[in-house]
Amino acid sequence: MRNFLKEFNHTNLIKNIPDHAFTYIPVDLALTQEGKQWFIDNNITLKKNAVVFTIPKNCEGGIHADMTKFEKPDCAFNFVLSGYGEMQWITNLEATECVLNFNNASIVRYTDVIKFDISDVWTGNVSLVRINVPHRIVTTDSDRYCLSLRLEKDSSLNSFDELIKLFGM
Repeated sequence: MRNFLKEFNHTNLIKNIPDHAFTYIPVDLALTQEGKQWFIDNNITLKKNAVVFTIPKNCEGGIHADMTKFEKPDCAFNFVLSGYGEMQWITNLEATECVLNFNNASIVRYTDVIKFDISDVWTGNVSLVRINVPHRIVTTDSDRYCLSLRLEKDSSLNSFDELIKLFGM
């Protein structure tokens, strides 16, 4: 799937912002025609805009979920563009849950964290990731840039469990 990405200057999209930052770009600027066709052929309807985000080096990002637990689609296709870090999924979380509405979407932030366990870790460059459960990003000695392709709610395939079957898992 890495071959589905076009080359573009991702670091100039989010310059001089010292914290976790993101912006939107049209999917047409990020995906090749072959990549767009793969999603069409597999009945996956992508949102028109992809999210490009960065997390600074040597950072433990805040624990959050990109939507509430029962919303669909519950996954995204993430491509690490540069830098290193790991996505950590969180369980046994004792914290205050705050649901925020942003651009017609529910974002869940966790504050006043008392304790948590890390149930799984992803350190790769391309993956289908589950985004409706608590997670965070931890970086090392470089800023981490990521492109995230999100699915439309009316996509024929719109759940992590359905989509993972495409990859024989």
